[in-house]
Amino acid sequence: MKTMTFESYKKKKEALLESQPPYRVFAKEEIIAEGEKFYRVNNAVFEVSENVQKKMDDLIGLTMNQSKGLLDAYGEESVTDFRNSLAMASCVVKPKKFALIANPDEGIVDGIVPLEKSPVPMESFFNVVEMFADKNRYEVMSIEDSGVGVMGAVVKLNPIAPEYDTFFDDDEFLKNGYYMRWNLGGLELGNYIERLICSNGSVSLSENRLASLHTLSDEAIARFINDPMNSRLAERNLDRIKRSALIARDTKSSLSELHRANKLLLAFGADENTAENLTGYQYTKDLYVSSGFEHYDATQMKSDRNAWDVFNILTAYASHSPVLAEDDIRRTSLMQHSIKFLTTKRDIQPYLDIFN
Repeated sequence: MKTMTFESYKKKKEALLESQPPYRVFAKEEIIAEGEKFYRVNNAVFEVSENVQKKMDDLIGLTMNQSKGLLDAYGEESVTDFRNSLAMASCVVKPKKFALIANPDEGIVDGIVPLEKSPVPMESFFNVVEMFADKNRYEVMSIEDSGVGVMGAVVKLNPIAPEYDTFFDDDEFLKNGYYMRWNLGGLELGNYIERLICSNGSVSLSENRLASLHTLSDEAIARFINDPMNSRLAERNLDRIKRSALIARDTKSSLSELHRANKLLLAFGADENTAENLTGYQYTKDLYVSSGFEHYDATQMKSDRNAWDVFNILTAYASHSPVLAEDDIRRTSLMQHSIKFLTTKRDIQPYLDIFN
């Protein structure tokens, strides 16, 4: 567990601060759809990226199927009208404001962040990171970013006095690491566990949110830095993960869970062959189809892989994926999805078998 040197931290921090693209904050009522990937604020019309269009649709509750259905039946104008009507609907009472992030090189908006309060600048994020580290005896281990700094960054904080625990005899982990996540909407603080020794050789980070910060008052910052260190929430998170690991070790994954793992790998850059080789989803599905069980509930179709192995597959890919840069924030995002996979109630529960 190597921490960053002060010089490497300073260099990365300065590079991110210098890379900030411009952004502006608007009330939701000011943002009017003009057509597919085009919006208007006052008299200015601008183009948004495909990802921003999808995010805006998600925020107002417009699904891809609804959008396609309207487009096929009534044309593009109907989709535009629907977007504008949904934007004012009760399903989007919060948030009331958005930060739109520009890409000056391409002349489009390629980021959008919902805001509860005023935007939290990246410089304030690093100030809070440094206060937390100084007060609680932590060092910066790594900084991950999205490639467009204003759209997100994660700092991993390594304890000067590490504490260790085990899942099983061969699976030791650091249990008192912390991370701080940022975008313009605010900060998130949580604990992570870093696996040091595990059966598949991967070293992985699993995160659990403990606190959030959306305003920069002295009182709010002090509470954000102090409260999580004085509560038992981190310990309860750890206990929950350990219980889930024991259950997962003794429980076969369902076909539905293999499908979920397969989709996660595809979403985070794996090609179809890699995802299939790792999860065996399609192979397992074909076995059930050829046996006449095509229309049965996939959550009750038992695979030959236990849930702990599937969790290891996801974390190993997140740790060692050749298609993701070492400081790509998507690695951490996949780790969060992996821990959610582990701690979600299993489709197929372990049971006693008196005949074996």
